[in-house]
Amino acid sequence: MRRSPPSPPRPRCATSCRSEQGELQAKIDAAKGWEVERTLEVAADALRLPEWDAKIDVLHLMDAIGVAAADLGLPGAGPRAAEHVEILCREIE
Repeated sequence: MRRSPPSPPRPRCATSCRSEQGELQAKIDAAKGWEVERTLEVAADALRLPEWDAKIDVLHLMDAIGVAAADLGLPGAGPRAAEHVEILCREIE
């Protein structure tokens, strides 16, 4: 005797799916989930250390507008940051 194949699962009600989709959409919107990639790009840009020559340009612009004191950076942040602080200090001399 041959058995018939099991019947496929019954689809959920379309209204229920639309309701669930609406709830998920609201949660994504509330968490600004569509902006995650842009948020990560902004954060990555903030972590990038500009080249020292760009910092020297800013240093000269600050001097041109009369800025008398500036924080040159945190040399303890790593060897590259320490090198940049040293270069900026030499530029001031």
